[in-house]
Amino acid sequence: MWYTVRVLPAAGPKGVYRLLNKLGNDFLTSLTNIIYNTTLTDMETCYKVFRKEVLRDIEIKSRDFTIEPELTAKIFKEKFRVCEVLVAYYARGESESKKIKWWHAISAV
Repeated sequence: MWYTVRVLPAAGPKGVYRLLNKLGNDFLTSLTNIIYNTTLTDMETCYKVFRKEVLRDIEIKSRDFTIEPELTAKIFKEKFRVCEVLVAYYARGESESKKIKWWHAISAV
């Protein structure tokens, strides 16, 4: 499995996050790393690549933004190997922004 990484600390920032989005992502990624004893860099990244066999074995219940932490949790519970790949990232402007709100972070936990 591959997860993309929008910002790799060793490579420096490749784009600009809005502060609350960055803090929320860092919190959820850190929580994931603590719970599953991993070193994931960017849990809330958009791009994830899976083998079809992996997705066949995972029952997905989420129908909104909580799919990110649900998939990640189930993948780590099953001990699948995850590799990270750096991608260029540039934050969208406010008018192009995602429809994710602060309460989505609460349901993600």
